[in-house]
Amino acid sequence: MGWPSTPQEWGTILLSVLGFGAWVLVDLPPLVRHPHWVRGVNVVSALVLAGVLVKVTLGRTRWIWPLGVRLLGGILLCLGLVLLVYSVVLEIPWRQRRQAAGAGNGLIQEGTYALCRHPGALWMGLFLIGWVLAFPGPEVVRLSVVWFLLELLVVWVQDRWTLPRRFVGYAEYRHTTPFLIPTRASMKAAWATWRRQP
Repeated sequence: MGWPSTPQEWGTILLSVLGFGAWVLVDLPPLVRHPHWVRGVNVVSALVLAGVLVKVTLGRTRWIWPLGVRLLGGILLCLGLVLLVYSVVLEIPWRQRRQAAGAGNGLIQEGTYALCRHPGALWMGLFLIGWVLAFPGPEVVRLSVVWFLLELLVVWVQDRWTLPRRFVGYAEYRHTTPFLIPTRASMKAAWATWRRQP
């Protein structure tokens, strides 16, 4: 596997860095005040990363793995993608609208955000494991590692700098909810919030 050996492979790495890096920018105060810019950056970043994903998935170099392993990978890939879209794209605006109807500061601490502070990164890991199993090959494995490391870097920066400045109460949230790996207590808390939903 090793390091990228062609300009095309280095290009996928560079586009990945730009795509994930843009998600740090949208949490900075100058952009947060302009929701239309945030949406635009998010859409462009997602499209860039989707293009990279498709290009690498359609690559010619493949390892021959059992069909059962690849089917399992397909299931994990789809499950990770559905959960990722739910937590990042659907759950945040839905719960923020519910908060706006009552009382709240915009910080989501229910549902998958009671499970851990960055469920999107958790589901990204599940998605990438599924991707590797379903489409085994050196470039897929390499890019999966790069993507997961970039995702961890993004959520770490968010957790340490940008989100505490955006949301009152984030320091307390850090003390009550795990960073990435759910605990027994956080799973109970998440289940309790789902049961309270109307």
